[in-house]
Amino acid sequence: MAKKSKKPDMTEIVSGLDSRADEMYKKVERQRAEVARYKKLMHDSRTSMERDRYKQMAVQSLRQLKQLESQYQMINGQSFQLQNAQMMTQQIETTAQTVQAMAQFNKDMKKQMKKTLKKFDIGRIERMRDQMEDM
Repeated sequence: MAKKSKKPDMTEIVSGLDSRADEMYKKVERQRAEVARYKKLMHDSRTSMERDRYKQMAVQSLRQLKQLESQYQMINGQSFQLQNAQMMTQQIETTAQTVQAMAQFNKDMKKQMKKTLKKFDIGRIERMRDQMEDM
C-alpha cells in the first residue's frame, strides 16, 4: 500500500519559491555581467570582424538574459500570489476568532447584567426619581 505524501503547507511552498527566485536572481546577475563583458570586448575590439563576433555573442547573451528575467519575474509573481493567499487565510482565521470572542463577551455581559439587575430594586429607583421630581 502506497503512503500518501503529506501536502506541503503554504509557508513551505513560499519558502521554496523564494529560494528558487534567489537562485534565478544570481543567474540573472551572472548573465548581466556576461552581457557587460561582451559589450566591453565589442568596444575594445580593433577589427570590424571581431566587433561583429562580440556583437553576435552579446545579442545572444541578451536574449538569454531576457528569458532569465522573465522566469525570475514569474517565480516572484507566484510567490507574491501565494503570500497574498496566506495573508487572506490568516485574516479569515483572525476574523473568525474575533467573532467568537465577541459572542463570548456578549454572553458574559448578559450574565453580568442579569446578576447586576437582580441587585437593583426598580421600585426603589422609581420612587427616588419621583421624589426628585417633586423637589
